[in-house]
Amino acid sequence: MPLQVIGPAPFERDERNRLKSSIATLFVEQQVLFTNAPFYHIGQREGFVERLNSERHAAGRPPLTATEVSRIFTEAVDLIIDPGQIRIRPWPDRMDLAFAADELLQQVVSKLEVKFVNVSNPVVRRAIKARGECWRVDAVPLEDRDRRALIRNAKRAIGGRPIYYHNSLSGTRWLTYHEFCGLGNLDEAELRFHLLEIAEFTVRRNLQDRPEVDFFGADPARFAAKDLAGAPVAALSPGDLRRRYGEWKDAFREATPGDLRTDDYGTEEWRRAILRALFVYGDQTVIEQVLTGLSPEFYMNVRWLPGGRFVDGRFRFDPVWVEKVRTSREREWKSLCDPVAKNIVQNLIREYGDIEYLNVGRVSESLKREVHENAGRRAVYIAEVKLRHEETPVRWIMRLLKWGVWEHLDDDKSMEHSVWECSEYVDYWMDRWLGCRQLGMRLPARVTMRWLNERYTGKAARHGQPLIRTPYFERSYLSGTATNRIPRETLGRPGYAEKLAVLLGKAAASSLIVGRGLDERGVPFFDHGDELVREGPDGLPEEILAVRHIGAFRDCENGLEHLAAHYVHPVLARREHVPDPRGFAELYLGALREELARVQRSFRDHRGDFLGLFDMSRVRVEKSFAWRWAAILDRLDRAEPDRIVERIRRCAGG
Repeated sequence: MPLQVIGPAPFERDERNRLKSSIATLFVEQQVLFTNAPFYHIGQREGFVERLNSERHAAGRPPLTATEVSRIFTEAVDLIIDPGQIRIRPWPDRMDLAFAADELLQQVVSKLEVKFVNVSNPVVRRAIKARGECWRVDAVPLEDRDRRALIRNAKRAIGGRPIYYHNSLSGTRWLTYHEFCGLGNLDEAELRFHLLEIAEFTVRRNLQDRPEVDFFGADPARFAAKDLAGAPVAALSPGDLRRRYGEWKDAFREATPGDLRTDDYGTEEWRRAILRALFVYGDQTVIEQVLTGLSPEFYMNVRWLPGGRFVDGRFRFDPVWVEKVRTSREREWKSLCDPVAKNIVQNLIREYGDIEYLNVGRVSESLKREVHENAGRRAVYIAEVKLRHEETPVRWIMRLLKWGVWEHLDDDKSMEHSVWECSEYVDYWMDRWLGCRQLGMRLPARVTMRWLNERYTGKAARHGQPLIRTPYFERSYLSGTATNRIPRETLGRPGYAEKLAVLLGKAAASSLIVGRGLDERGVPFFDHGDELVREGPDGLPEEILAVRHIGAFRDCENGLEHLAAHYVHPVLARREHVPDPRGFAELYLGALREELARVQRSFRDHRGDFLGLFDMSRVRVEKSFAWRWAAILDRLDRAEPDRIVERIRRCAGG
C-alpha cells in the first residue's frame, strides 16, 4: 500500500520560499504521513483522529474507542522536516516503528534525506549500529556557516509566525527574548494571537513530558510559564494588552543574561548557548556517541558511510548504493558512496566469517594537520566490527598508502613501472616500521598490509580506466588523546604534567633518533597529532604511543644536534598551560637524555642485532633503506646526549 500524504508534500514551499510544514507525524499502521497544521506532534495526532472519526461518521460507523485512539497515538512516529532533510525521533522501546517509518518515507523522498536523532540513548544507538547505518545519524556540523544555517532552520511556527527555535530531540520550542520583543511590532490582533499561543503552550507538556514552549536563557525563578498562565489575554482591551505585554517583556529581559538577549548569529557565545538549548540531551556531539570509546580527537571528525547489513546470514549492501539515479543529490551521493569504503567492507567480510554488523567511516580531517605534503594520498578510514561470539566490537584504522599505483600513473609512468614502484614503497614503509620499533619507538604492535581494487580515473587519460590494486595498512584502533590536544584543565591535575613530561621526553628521543625531522613547511613531525597519551587507572599518563611513523628516516645525514633544536616545541607549547613550566622542561629534557643514552648503549652492546636486521648488501645504493639504516646507526653511535640536551635547553631560553 503506497504512503498517503495528508497535507503539503515534504519540502514543499510557500510563496515566501518557506517550508509549508516543518513538523510531521507518520502513522505506520495506517501508512499515512500527516503534515497539516497544527504543527506540534500531539496536535497532529489529535487532528488525524478527528479526521478518522469524521470519515467513520460519514460512513455511519461509531467513533474510535479509547483503546483504538491510544493505539494510534502510541504507534505514530514523530518527524521534523528541515530543508532537504527529515529527522526521525524514535522511541527506544519501539525501534521497529522508527524503521518501518523510514521504509515508508523512502517511497516519497530519498534515503539520503532521512536521518535519526536521539542516538544518545543506548538502545537507539545499538539498533542503528546493528543495521550498519551510523551514516544516518543526525549531527551538528563543524563549520560556523553550517551551524548558523542549522540554527536558522530550527525556527518553527505553531499557528502563527516561526518565532520558536525547535529542539528536535526533546520537542521543546525555545522562545528568545529577541523574538519576544519582535512581537511588539505586530498589530493588536496578531499580538493577541501570539500571546495566547505562548501562554497556552508554555504550560503544555509534549509526548516526552517536556514543555512545548520554554523561555530561552531566562531564570525560571524570575520569569516562567506561571507568569503568563491564567492571564485573561483574550479579554484584555487593546491598551491593557500592550501594557501587560510590556510588563512580560521587562520581566523576560531582567531574567535573561545580557549576552543572550539578542539573537546574534555572529556571536560565538550566543550560538553556543542556543546550540546547547537545541541539543539538551548531549547530542550536540552525536557522532562521537555513536561509536562510544573513540578518542576526543575523533569527535565530529568522522563521516560514516553507507555499508550494509546482514540478513539471514547474507550481506546486503545498502540500497543507497544504487540511488545515483536521483541526480538532485548526486554530489552528496558521490561523497557518501565511497568505493574505497565498499572495498574495505568486502575485505572485512572476507576476513571475519561471523559478523553481526559493521560500520565504516572516513576521517574527514587529519588528526595531525590539514596536510603533510602536497603529493600523495593520505585517506584514513575507521571501521567497527561486531562479531557474533564477542561481546564488544573491535575497531580498526585503515590508511591508504601515500604512493600507490594511482599516484604513479598520475605522474604519467607506465603501468608496469607504477606497479613496481608501488611494491617498492610498500617494502620501504614496512622496513621503516620495523626499524623504528628496533630503535625503541612505541608503535602499534601489529600492522597488516591489505589491498583493494579501484577503477583508475586519474590524470593520465592514455591509460584508460584500468582496474588497479591499491595498498592500505590496517591496525587496531588505539584509544587515547593526541598529545597536542590534551585540555588545559587536564594538564593542571596534580601530577599530570610531571608524568607527561617524562613520557614526552622518551618519545622525543625515539623520534629524534629515527630522523623524524621537519615537513615541507618546517614543522616537526613530533607532538602534532601522531602521538597518543594513554592514561592509567589513576587518570595520569601511563604511556605514549606513536600511531604511525611518518617522517622517520627522512633526515639521516644531519647530526642529532642539528635536529635537536626543533624538539623544544613540546616545552614551549605548554609553557602557559602547566603549573610549573621550568620543572616540566627539566623533566622532559632529563627523560630525553636518559632514553637517548639508553638506546645508544643498547646499540653499542648489541651491534650485530642492529646491523643484521636488514640486507646490508644494499647499503651502497644511496637513499635505499639499508643505506638510511646504516646512516642512522652511525649517527646514533657518534651522538653526545649531554650536548644535544644542552642545545634544546638553550633554545628554550635557559
